[in-house]
Amino acid sequence: MLRTAFLFSALSLFAAPAMADPESWTVECASNSPAGDGAMFCNEGKMLEVSAPNLGQKMLLRLAAPTTHCSAISYVINRLPGSSDPIAVLERLGPGDEKIVELGDGWAEEGTFITISAIGHVGGCNEGVLGSWGALTEIYPLP
Repeated sequence: MLRTAFLFSALSLFAAPAMADPESWTVECASNSPAGDGAMFCNEGKMLEVSAPNLGQKMLLRLAAPTTHCSAISYVINRLPGSSDPIAVLERLGPGDEKIVELGDGWAEEGTFITISAIGHVGGCNEGVLGSWGALTEIYPLP
C-alpha cells in the first residue's frame, strides 16, 4: 500500500535547489490515503536535489521534525531516479526529534533527487487526518 501511495505522491512533488545549509519547509496535504492502524499517508511530498561533491559520493540526510508538530510523523525517503522501494524510513519522529540517515552512494553533481513523504500517526492533535507536515533538512557528504 505504501508503494502505491508513494507513486501517487511522486506526481505532486516539486523540486528544490541543492542545499548547502539546513532548509526548513512545509507541505500541505490536499488528500490522505490510509496507511494502517489509523495512520494516514499524505498524498503530497517534497523533492530535494542531492548534489554530491564527487561522482559516487556517499551522502547523509539530517532530518528534524518541527517543534510545532503536535503528533508523531514517519518520514519515507525514496531516490529518484530509482526504485519505488524506500531507501530509508524514519519511524515516528515526535516534535523536535531528529535523525541522521545514510542515503548511500552513487550520487552525481546534479540530476539526482530524494523524495520525502510523510505518514501521520493518530495522537496529539492528529485525529486521523494529516493536514500538513514539515521538516528541517540538511544533505551533506559522508566524511
